[in-house]
Formats: sequence, C-alpha cells, structure tokens
Amino acid sequence: MRILLIGIFIILVANTAHSQYYDMAWPLGYSGISPNPYPIRANLNFSSGTAVVDTVQRLMEIGACSSSISDSAGHLLMVSDACYLINQQGDTMMNGDSLNPGQCTTDYCPGGGPIIQGQLVVPDPLQNNKFWLFHETCNYGTNNFPIRLYYSTIDLSLDSNRGALVLKNQIAVYDTLDAGFLLATKHANGRFWWIVCHKNMSTTFISFLLTDTGLIGPFYQDAGILLPNPGTGNSVFSPNGETIVSTSYNRDVCIYHFNRCSGTITFDQIFSFSHFIIGPLIEFSPSGRYLYVTATDSIYQYDMQNANIPSTKVVVAVFDSFYFLPNFQAYFYFPLRAIDGKIYISSWRGGNLLHVINYPDSAGLACQVGQHQIILPCFNNNFPFIPNYHLGALPGECDSLLSVTDLGGKKEMLNVFPNPFDETFSITLSNVKEKISSISVYRVDGKLVFHSAENVNSISIKGKSGIYIVKVLTVSGKSMVRKMVKK
Repeated sequence: MRILLIGIFIILVANTAHSQYYDMAWPLGYSGISPNPYPIRANLNFSSGTAVVDTVQRLMEIGACSSSISDSAGHLLMVSDACYLINQQGDTMMNGDSLNPGQCTTDYCPGGGPIIQGQLVVPDPLQNNKFWLFHETCNYGTNNFPIRLYYSTIDLSLDSNRGALVLKNQIAVYDTLDAGFLLATKHANGRFWWIVCHKNMSTTFISFLLTDTGLIGPFYQDAGILLPNPGTGNSVFSPNGETIVSTSYNRDVCIYHFNRCSGTITFDQIFSFSHFIIGPLIEFSPSGRYLYVTATDSIYQYDMQNANIPSTKVVVAVFDSFYFLPNFQAYFYFPLRAIDGKIYISSWRGGNLLHVINYPDSAGLACQVGQHQIILPCFNNNFPFIPNYHLGALPGECDSLLSVTDLGGKKEMLNVFPNPFDETFSITLSNVKEKISSISVYRVDGKLVFHSAENVNSISIKGKSGIYIVKVLTVSGKSMVRKMVKK
C-alpha cells in the first residue's frame, strides 16, 4: 500500500461567517431521576464562563453517540443522537428522521446510536448556518463494524430558523471501518476541515477535505501500524490539530503526527497501557501538554512534551468507592475537554454525575480531579463528540501541492495529458475494467471550474495560468487526484 499525500495550495482567508460558540452547551441524558424520570434531561451550559446544569425536558434519549450545535447563550440549535435530529424547540427537524439506515440502527433506536465517537458535526467553510454531519452505524454482517461513512447537510436558516436537513445519508465512503474513531480538525487555512476515519483491521487511515466547494475524497494512506483490536477506545486530535492519539481495548496507546496542510498522517510511537480496565479513553489538556487516560478506577496523566512519554505516567485520581445506585460504582468513563478549560468525565454505566479535572494543564495532583463533582437530574452515558471549533490558521501560506496516489491502484492507472497543458487536456484510465463516473477540476483556491458526471474526451480550462487539481471518481468507487499545470 502506498502512502497517500494530498495537498491543495490555499490562500489563507479568515473565517468570519460563523459564531465561535458551537460548543457552548452539551446535551446530556437518557432517563430522568425519580420522582420525574421522563422526559427529564440536562444541558451542561458554559455561557456564563462556568458549567451550569440546566434541567430540561427532551424526548430524545442520548446514549453512546451524539452531536450538537449551540449559540453563544448556550441554547442548543441542533442535536443528533445518530438516529434523528431535533431543532431548538426539541422537535424532529424537518427531514431530520431516519439517519444511518440499516437494521442495526432500527434495533438500537430510539435509545440513540450505539457507536462511541460515531458522528461529528462541522460548519460549512463558506455558508453561514450550514453544517455537515458525518455519521455511521454498526452492521451485523461485518461483526458490527460500519461499512459506510455517511454525511448529511443541515441548514439552520430553513423552516423559520428551526433548521432542516438538505442532504441526508449521502455515502462518503463505502468500506469496512473501525467503529467510531471518527475525527475532525481544521485545515491549516483555518476554514476548511479534515475529516479522518480508520479502515477496520488495517494500517490505513481514510480522510476527506471539506472545502468551500464541497467534500473532496476519500483519500487513503498507510500509517504503517495496525490499530490493535479497536472495538473499544477513542481517538483525539491535540488542541493544535498536529497530533492524533488513539487507544484501544488491549490498552495500547498510538501516537501519530498530523500535517494540517497536506493531511499526511505519520506514525510516531506506540506504548502499552497495562491496567485492568473496561477500555481506556483519552483527552488532551487545553494546551496539549498533558494527555489524560481514564481507566475505570483510575485516571492517569502523561506529559506529551517529554522525550520519553511512557515514563511520565502519573496517577492523578483513584476511584473513591462512590456508588450512584446500589451495585453501580461511579467509575471514570468518557473524558471531554470543554470551552472553560476543564475536562469533564462521565460515569461508567450511565451514572447521574460527572467527574471534573479542574486544572488539566497542571502537573500531577495539582490538576485537581473532583470526583462526582457535578450531580445531574438524569442518568447520562456519554458526551457529544466536539471537534476544536476554535482552532485558527497556521501562519504563512500552506503550499502542499504533493502527488496523490490511490490506495489499491497504481499511479499510472490515471493518465492525464498533456501536463503542462495550454487550454485542453484529456483523461484516460489504463485499467480497461474501470470506468470514469465523474471528473472535477479545482483551482488552487478550492473553486470548482469544471465538472462532468460522465467521461469526456477533452476538458477545456479557459482560466488563468497556474496550478489546477483534477479529481476523478470511478464507477467502482475509487478516487484519484492529480496536479495539473496550465501554461
């Protein structure tokens, strides 16, 4: 397998179209606490600068998987449980039903999608009030691993500002994927988004680039190491988007470097995390210096700036034997960094409480873990998955026009000639069994200048001289990209 490198030279433009408060509130809960067990839920509201528990009524049950968008006042504008979407009134959003079609979804809903880190939502790089939801569901025929990554688009300005799904259940990639481990971070220009998932039982990452002209990809690349037994665990980007860390059921921790310009993923190191646990889960401190691992009855801290990361492991909390119900220990479960700089940790088996790492950028016990620090009016299993909406652009231009090859196909399979070209060029495939389904040509700033839903003999580009990106999709689902130079 060849390492795929994708790059698009992009003029840096600041993103001023969107508010910066998409993560100001988190929807929580699947069942209320007696005497009002249904439909009492909670929102964790950060609009005052500190976490406040708002007790709300919401029919949607949020289980393992959710995503949300909120405004600066902490009002939820959209919530998805990977089964359907609700609007700011708590009603099903227009066209917001029937996400993730399949028997697995049917069986698990309406209790919420079953895959931890199985969906995420990011803003459109250009259109205000438009968002992209990436989502997946389990599949019985592949031992519950997903076979499709879907995307749906949401316009919150429709239906009298209650929002509506515009596109639904569009297939981004058809392949056997790891359950969850779905990530997003901003491109180096601060506007576009990288979407990253992982091919099941392989060394292969699959990525997409969301630009102001749409979604480009899938792009396959071999990171050189198998994610071992990834049935339970999670992946996180560092706050600066330049490191990926993954954990898995057998307690290994994998660290990768990520290039925000090219999308290149490079393996760095792996170390064993030996502890009797349900499955380790991880989160970065706000500065990215410390990595926290929740391990059922303990929380560990690692210093990511140390040359020998495994040697820095420090126990910062040990379960204090608190039970939220008889025989239900308030173990540590899923950690998530919030906009207030703290890390919140849900309780294993759905407890009605949250643990909090109050000063996660402090070393050792100075981070101050508050066990069962927040009491909820409902039982809660997990948090919405939230990418870093606040990540800015890298300084300088992002020149990453690198050659791109397609996983499983030879580079010479796609023939584009002449290159450089004057005004017209042609495309052929050397593999006669493959057929072209579409051709797209982009300028270096991401603008689409040509598109055809079928093969054409000659493509004419009348724009100015410079670099152009040609993307070809085949009937079998392969995606190939080439750099072209116009004289």
